[in-house]
Amino acid sequence: MRLNAAASGRVGVDVHRRHWLALAGQAVVALAAASGRLAHASQYDDYVRAIISDNERAMVNLIFRGFDPNTRDTRGRPGLVAALHRGGTRVALMARLVQQLNARLFERAWQMLAPPDLVAHSCLFVMGSEGRGEQLLKTDQDNGLLLRDGYAPPQDLDAICARFSAQLQRFGYPECPGGIMLSNPQWRGTVASFGRQVREWLILPGPEGLMHLAIFLDAHAVAGDASLLATVRRDLMALALDSDAQVAHFASAVDAFAHEPGSWWERLLGRGGEGAPVHLKKAGIFPIVHGVRSLALSQRIAATGTAERIAALVDKGVLDGAQGQELLQGLHFLMGLRLQAGLAEIDLGRPVTGHVDPARLSSLERDLLKDTLAVVRRFRELLRQRLRLDAV
Repeated sequence: MRLNAAASGRVGVDVHRRHWLALAGQAVVALAAASGRLAHASQYDDYVRAIISDNERAMVNLIFRGFDPNTRDTRGRPGLVAALHRGGTRVALMARLVQQLNARLFERAWQMLAPPDLVAHSCLFVMGSEGRGEQLLKTDQDNGLLLRDGYAPPQDLDAICARFSAQLQRFGYPECPGGIMLSNPQWRGTVASFGRQVREWLILPGPEGLMHLAIFLDAHAVAGDASLLATVRRDLMALALDSDAQVAHFASAVDAFAHEPGSWWERLLGRGGEGAPVHLKKAGIFPIVHGVRSLALSQRIAATGTAERIAALVDKGVLDGAQGQELLQGLHFLMGLRLQAGLAEIDLGRPVTGHVDPARLSSLERDLLKDTLAVVRRFRELLRQRLRLDAV
């Protein structure tokens, strides 16, 4: 029976993923093969064709040769994202394609390093923007591992997980400064033990625990038995129904950056902090993502992507259609602006900061940014009312 459950979990992941990989193949093969501006364009072609046909040997050979679908083009840009951006691909579709391609890469890397028995009795998951399907430019590693209750893992589990983290680092994913990755024992455990830890993050909230809870709520299975992750999430959601005060405390982080000196609103209106850049994640992306995540937790919504969470909240009547639409459009606008600014910084040989200088925006972009951040302001007020944040 356990094997059937594991197979069912894997099938659920694979059916969903194959749809997106087919779309990814159509987009990336065309862009990589036609443009000639991507580094190793033929390898992109080989890689995506291997994914679509599920040719494991071809994928493993490419990985062993050091291929990474995020490899940089001749201008230093992440090749895949730059090609999709240059081709005019919508931000939402671009992020989802990147998520599915990366998920396949992580899955095959894990299958290369972990014995089949470990793969079958575990669930490898990614978190943060990667888990939500909203990552465009690579950030650090955010991943974890769940083990089936009663399963005895290999004695060299520590070494296997360390090799996996090192492999991702070779792919260009730096180690997480907070240690949120497989090589840290805190981010792996049985369904029972890890589930207890996750529930403690909710009912015994501290700054670190709430941060870990937010990261985990975006967890997305990429290899192994996805039902293990679903079990931990289901138990957490059930607890959230009886924890209004804890959910409100969790949601209160939407105001974490709202009162910084020289705020984004003052800069856009030319009142103080003039010329200072706006941090797009702090000013808009985080409040939307975390606010929607908090409402989803309060409603037992298991979806991990912000778009899917918004759709579910609209279906439940928690948000009306207009509110859901403006939040989603605002998020995608900010993601696109952040990508545009990040690619521009890469072109200049600078580190990607996530900042945008309002003075360098077109008048249309500046107006859209004002409108979007006004949406964020209104959403904060809605959260205060719905979740009673003033009582926290």
